[in-house]
Amino acid sequence: MQNSTVNTSIDQPDTKIDSLISSLLGNGPDAISAAKQLIFDVANQPVSDNLVEKTCELIDSVHVSPEEQEGLQLF
Repeated sequence: MQNSTVNTSIDQPDTKIDSLISSLLGNGPDAISAAKQLIFDVANQPVSDNLVEKTCELIDSVHVSPEEQEGLQLF
């Protein structure tokens, strides 16, 4: 796997930041906690098949959580 860096130029950074914050606040507390844990778990780790697999497993576990199922039922 290859590591890469993405650089993006934003014309209206305040609008983009507000949009990102709104998206984050729209998530449940368990999902936010899992996302934070994922960041800590993968920080400074080389990208490998094992890391990708563990990341996918964590994401899958959040998608089947009671909080996620409750959120899906709202739609």
